[in-house]
Amino acid sequence: MAAAGKLLPDVNTMIERLAARLEATPNNVQGWRMLGWSYFNTEHFEQAATAYARALALDPNSAELKLAYEEAKTKASKSDNSAASSVQTGAVDQGGDGLAVGIIKKAHATRPDGRDAEIRSMVDGLADRLESSPRDLEGWTRLMRSRVALGERAVAAAAFHNALEVFKDDAAASGKIIAAAIELDLQAE
Repeated sequence: MAAAGKLLPDVNTMIERLAARLEATPNNVQGWRMLGWSYFNTEHFEQAATAYARALALDPNSAELKLAYEEAKTKASKSDNSAASSVQTGAVDQGGDGLAVGIIKKAHATRPDGRDAEIRSMVDGLADRLESSPRDLEGWTRLMRSRVALGERAVAAAAFHNALEVFKDDAAASGKIIAAAIELDLQAE
């Protein structure tokens, strides 16, 4: 329920409104990511893949978007609803970056050969990008989450310490980095 006792619109209406807004602001990478996430979590995998493709075109270096796009394409080409449900539930429970982490965990568990190398390559690409452009708070938290999901806790802890160093002059950013590390249980490492 929203304020004044009015009902909030249903999920499909909200998704339609987001899609309409993106027609007016087609360069909104976060909007396309959210639309992809929304379609994915309502099991509209073809539309999710299309939305993620638009986001990826705007941010081609995003490992999170690449993973989400690949997962949506895979789901669109298969009718395996039980696997979709398990990833969907994990992503909804974790929220936000949880989608990427859920995708990484699932891909890591079910495709240990070529797919694992591809995922590691994407995460390593994010790490390389952060070395050349380190003032990316969201990138650092995404890198920490991805490393933990891949079982690379020591590398995630190193990313945490590097991010703190980059943002040592920014208390708000440092606070967000520390909060992410606490959530990932990295503070003791």
